[in-house]
Amino acid sequence: MPRRAESTSRRRRGWVGALALPFLLTGCGSWGAEGGPGSHMSEAEATAAASEGVAALGADGVQRIVLRVDDKLRFSPSVIRARTGPLVITLADTGITPHQMILPGGAPVAPSEGGTSQDIKLSFGKAGSYTFNCMYHVGSGMAGTIEITE
Repeated sequence: MPRRAESTSRRRRGWVGALALPFLLTGCGSWGAEGGPGSHMSEAEATAAASEGVAALGADGVQRIVLRVDDKLRFSPSVIRARTGPLVITLADTGITPHQMILPGGAPVAPSEGGTSQDIKLSFGKAGSYTFNCMYHVGSGMAGTIEITE
């Protein structure tokens, strides 16, 4: 008799685990239509969404560019081209989904909220390719690159 009870208990745990699995896999599926970790872009969509922007050199010798984030979980532009030296990125959140940009080297920027913007001051001493991403949505492919030339 004890074996039968053990078998039933195992079966019950198996069903509970099977029923809980979809909820565990969806994670932040409650984001809904505005995007979030449950709204992954296909590789073709991510490639099509990739865009380039060139930082403009100001009279003060500082390069500047506006980097938009939105509810489609992408950076626009996703590739920033600049030269060595100071660079100011204005991070503009044009949607309602919150984002938190992680800079090259892993330093986080204050989380953004829809309709707000913030200036991020960087300086690059050598040429190279530097990646950045959104801490909340990196699993959905929300990442970009800063390409620095001399």
